Amino acid sequence: MDVQLPPGPFRLADGERPQRVLPPQTDEIIGLEFTPPEEGAFEAMLTLGLSNLADPRRAIKLRGRGQRHLPRVVPRQLDFGRRGPGCGHVARDLFIQAGNSAGEFLPADTRGHNGAELQQLRTSTPLVRTSILPPIQLPHRRSLQTRVDVVVPQAGALTEDLVLSFIGIGGHSADIVVPVQAYVGEAPQADYFHLSETLDLLFIIDDSSSYMGQRVSQQAEILIGGLQRLGVDYHIAVTSTERGSSAGPFKLVSSTGRHFLNPELTVDPVHAFREMSSVGGRGGSEIVLDATYAALGSQLVETTNAGFRRPHADLLMVPVTDEREQSQAPVDFFARFFTSMTEDLNQLAVYPIDGGDQGSSCAEAAPRLGDFGRRFRFSRGRLCDADFHDNMDRLVEDLIARLSSVALSQRPQPSSLEVFVEDERLRGPGEPGPRAWSFDSGTQRILFPAFSAPRRGEMVEVRYEAICEEQ
Repeated sequence: MDVQLPPGPFRLADGERPQRVLPPQTDEIIGLEFTPPEEGAFEAMLTLGLSNLADPRRAIKLRGRGQRHLPRVVPRQLDFGRRGPGCGHVARDLFIQAGNSAGEFLPADTRGHNGAELQQLRTSTPLVRTSILPPIQLPHRRSLQTRVDVVVPQAGALTEDLVLSFIGIGGHSADIVVPVQAYVGEAPQADYFHLSETLDLLFIIDDSSSYMGQRVSQQAEILIGGLQRLGVDYHIAVTSTERGSSAGPFKLVSSTGRHFLNPELTVDPVHAFREMSSVGGRGGSEIVLDATYAALGSQLVETTNAGFRRPHADLLMVPVTDEREQSQAPVDFFARFFTSMTEDLNQLAVYPIDGGDQGSSCAEAAPRLGDFGRRFRFSRGRLCDADFHDNMDRLVEDLIARLSSVALSQRPQPSSLEVFVEDERLRGPGEPGPRAWSFDSGTQRILFPAFSAPRRGEMVEVRYEAICEEQ
């Protein structure tokens, strides 16, 4: 067999031979590459010369489209928040991803690279530093991580722009600007809050023949009722874990025509959640973390999944599976990416309903999900409970506790903590009378019991002496 391609953006992939022997009753795969030099549509004819046939030549039309597309940078703003006295050095991760919409190729630059090149990272001050040194090639759909260090040498604010300069298609260049902000306060530290009023809830449901989605959908009344009692503004979305096109895009709610549940736009939220969570019956490998990353960390957030994720909302990810997690990338990759999505790690929580790290009688072990979840606020359901509604009860209880607490910006000296609501001081641990709050040192959160939780919208002030922790 003789494989011929005219010169142009289509070519045989590295290692592919233009002449080869094709034995009878066998298949042959021909690898091709597409590196368009500019924007627009391209076509070419791939010609196969075959012996021992009456008509020995076969022609296959190739089509591709070059599209200019900037890399994606997450987060688009680095806000380090308030720091305690002497705690002026902080660091965060910044992710850069070259990618484009499904079904299209990202064009090559003038040197034939399929992706983009990060030419420069610059700021006007040495107080903002990064851990990489451009120029760096950024292949198509690959992610690059850099550590951004900020130094605020004295009390006051730092406002600076981090400028990322890229070159891509046809030599075109573009800048992406990431604002950087940090503030170091005077002693003592004071944090101000309103209890969280928004929640984005994402279910990642195993769509194998075990029909996990059916079990979730049957508990719709428990979930929706709990969210209504909390009085929070919530969004709910569902994606599946099957490798392929179903992993990542949110399930359509046909009764509303939308890809996530917004109670303000939904007549019957219970029915809508039942409909969107009833997935199952496909079988195959389960890529829970890849599906979560695809749903929230790709071009889908600008297309199919647009509108679900809100910048200041708490995010709770709920994987439901009876199989082991089979995504290819290391757990650290996913943990670092989701860490970069928020200014406050306490806004992220993971609640797997699975077989646990060791597995159980009805589910395979899922240690990767445990490893991932423990990087954030983490609790776990038990998939093999005889009555599945217990899992949803515990999930609602976890949400109530989570949304009735506030996370401090610094590690405090516990004995120095004082809590005020609308300027009224609340009784704390060790003081006589009913205790109005407690402190969880593991999560650095002030917790309010149901009887004394501030109403949503009331101002909460926490005063304390910060313990400096260099990051």
